[in-house]
Amino acid sequence: PTDEKLTGLLRQFIRPANDEATVDRVLAEVKGYIKESPKLKKQAMDGWTRVLHFGDRYGTPYSRKVGNEFLESLKKEAAEAK
Repeated sequence: PTDEKLTGLLRQFIRPANDEATVDRVLAEVKGYIKESPKLKKQAMDGWTRVLHFGDRYGTPYSRKVGNEFLESLKKEAAEAK
């Protein structure tokens, strides 16, 4: 993402020391931040696609699971908007 806040949130999300509560909190913050902006949603989709592409190199098993669910919801929303 090119948005500094979104980039920072993505970096927080993929920290390997995060517990599930931290992952959930960061993801909720991301969702709140991007909810009204198609441009930010696209940046989030691109960012999560990139980090999930690297498999277990980033984040925790839980963050990858919920990150993938989040990415799929963004893709579905983008497809419905077309």
